[in-house]
Amino acid sequence: MENNRIKVKHRNGLAPKLIIGIVLISVLTAFASTFIGARIYWKDITNHYDALANKIANIVEGITTADELSYWSDVAKRYAAALAALPAPEASAEEEAAPAEEEQPPADLTVDDYIVGYIEVVKTSGVDEALINEVVSVLENKNYRKLLNDIDMIRASIEANDIYVTVVDLEELDAYTPETVETREWRPLVYIFDTYPDPSWWFPFGFQSTFDPTFKDIFKDCYLNGKEFEFGEPIITYFTGTYILTGLDMAIFDGKTVASIGVEIPLPTLESDMNNFIWSIIWIDLAVLGGILLISVILLVLLIIRPIKKVAYEAEKFVSDNANVSEVLGKIRTHDEIHTLSESLLSLEYGVKDYIADITRITTEKERIAAELGVATKIQADMLPKDFPKRKELELYAAMTPAKEVGGDFYDFFFVDDDHIALVMADVSGKGVPAALFCVVAKAVIRDKVMLGGDPDALLYEVNNILCRDNGAGLFITVWLGILDIRTGLVTYVNAGHEYPIISMNESSVEVIEKDNCPPLAAMEDTEFEVETIQMKKGDNLFLYTDGVPEAKATDGSRFGMDRLVETLKRYEGKSPEYIVTNLKNEIDAFQPKDDPFDDVTIMSIVWKGQDN
Repeated sequence: MENNRIKVKHRNGLAPKLIIGIVLISVLTAFASTFIGARIYWKDITNHYDALANKIANIVEGITTADELSYWSDVAKRYAAALAALPAPEASAEEEAAPAEEEQPPADLTVDDYIVGYIEVVKTSGVDEALINEVVSVLENKNYRKLLNDIDMIRASIEANDIYVTVVDLEELDAYTPETVETREWRPLVYIFDTYPDPSWWFPFGFQSTFDPTFKDIFKDCYLNGKEFEFGEPIITYFTGTYILTGLDMAIFDGKTVASIGVEIPLPTLESDMNNFIWSIIWIDLAVLGGILLISVILLVLLIIRPIKKVAYEAEKFVSDNANVSEVLGKIRTHDEIHTLSESLLSLEYGVKDYIADITRITTEKERIAAELGVATKIQADMLPKDFPKRKELELYAAMTPAKEVGGDFYDFFFVDDDHIALVMADVSGKGVPAALFCVVAKAVIRDKVMLGGDPDALLYEVNNILCRDNGAGLFITVWLGILDIRTGLVTYVNAGHEYPIISMNESSVEVIEKDNCPPLAAMEDTEFEVETIQMKKGDNLFLYTDGVPEAKATDGSRFGMDRLVETLKRYEGKSPEYIVTNLKNEIDAFQPKDDPFDDVTIMSIVWKGQDN
C-alpha cells in the first residue's frame, strides 16, 4: 500500500495576514464609498434643479394658457422696447451732488403690495398710454398674480436664490456682437416676473437683461422649434459675488416655446451640503473600521488562532502515535497554521474520506431532489384553479396529470368581466422541471395580459414577444386561448399551434374543429395570430385538451388516437363536464402504463347552457 503520510512543518502568520487583509479592505471600501457617494450626490442635486425647473414650467403651463402667456410675453417685450427708446432723464445739480439712497421696501412686503407699487411706476414711466394700460392689465390679471405668488412660495420652500420667468426677444438676440456684450447694450432677455428673497432685487415686468452669449444659439433653437433646453452639463455662473447653479426649462404650448423658466441656487450652499455629506461618510467609515478591527482581533485570537494551534498539536500527535481519527477534513494550501492542520489530517483521510463524502453527497442530493420535486408537484397542482364555476349560463371542469413529478401542461380560466370568461389550454415543449418553470411564467403572463382586455390575437402577440425574451432554453409553448361570451355563447379564440378543439353539439354530433393553426408562442418574435370563432348553442360542450390525450401510448405501442377520443366523447354526450373529464382521465390511465405515462394529460370541458331570457 502506498504511504500517503506527509511530513508536518510548523508555520505561523495567520493572524497578521487576516488583520492586514481586513484593514486594506476596510480602507478601500471607505475610500470607494466616499468617492462614489460624492459623485452621486453632486449628480443627483444638479439633476434635481434641472427637474425642478421642468416642474415649475409645468406649473406655469397649468395655471396659464398659451394665448395668455404669449400675450404677457408680447407685452413685456413691447414695454421693454418702449422703455429703452425713452431718453435718459437729466439729473439736477442737487441730485448729482447728493449721495444715492436706496428706498428699502418693508420686510413683510407681499406680492400684491409689490404689484400695486410697480403699477404706480408703470403709470409714470412715460411710454404710450395704451401700452401702459396693457401692462397694468397684465399686472392686475388674477392668473398673473397667482402664478407669481405660487412661484415665490416654491422659491421660499426650496431656499432657492431666484426663480424667474422670462421671454427672449429674437430680434435683439440676433443683434449680438462682442462689443454690445461688453457695454451691456445687448439685453435680449425680458422678464415677465422675478422672485428673489429680497423684493428690492426683483427684476420687474419688462426689465431687460443680458446673459451668457454662449447659450444664445440654444435659446434661439428652443424658441424657433419648440424644444427643451439641452445643455449636457449643469449651468454654473458667477453672479453677485458667488457661483450660481441654474436649472432651465421651457414653457411649451402645442409645440411652440412661449417663455423660459430659471431656478437658481447659490453653489456654496450645495458645496457645503456635499462637504457635510462627505465628512459624515468619512466619520462613519472610521467608526466602522475601528469596530471591525477590534472585533476581528478578538475573534481571531479566541475563535481561530488558539483552536487551530490546539488542533494542529493534536493532529501532529495523531500522526506520530496513530491515535483516533480526527473529524477535521480539508485540502488547504495557506502556508500557515491551517496548512499544518491539513497536512496532518490528509495523511489519514485518503480513501475513507472520499468514499464517505461521495456517499453523503449522493444521498443528500437524492433526498434534496426528491423533496424539491415533491414541493414542486404540490406548487404546480395548487397553481391550477380548482373553484370551477357553476352558473346558469355555463358549467366547467378541468384536470391535469403530469407525466413526471412536474409537467409542462396547464389550463386556466377566469372571468375577464361579468359577461366574458377566458379559457386557456397550453402545452410547453418537453417535460419535467424546465417545462414546469416555463409554464408558471407563461400562465402568469397570459393571465396578466388577458385581464387588461383586448382581442385574443393582439393579446397573444404581446405574450409571444415577452416569452421570446431571455428564452435561452429554446422552449416553446402551444396555446389555445378563447374568450367565451356567456350571454351569447360566442367563443372568440386563437389556436397557437395547439390541438384542435372538439365541440359536442347537444344530442347531435361530435365535431373536431379543424382550422389552420397559428405558430406556437416563444418560437419567433412579432408573430401575427388569426382569430377564429365558435358559436355555441344551448347545451353544447366545448372540449379542450393537450396532445397527451390522443398520443397516450399503450404497452404494445398503440396510441389512444383521435378516433377513440371522438367515440369516447360521443358516449359521454349529455353528461356533466366533471363526469366527462373524470371518466376520460380514468380511461386514459387504464390505456397506458401508470408507472411510465407517455406525456402530461390535461383536459377541460365547458358546457354552455345559455340564458333563460
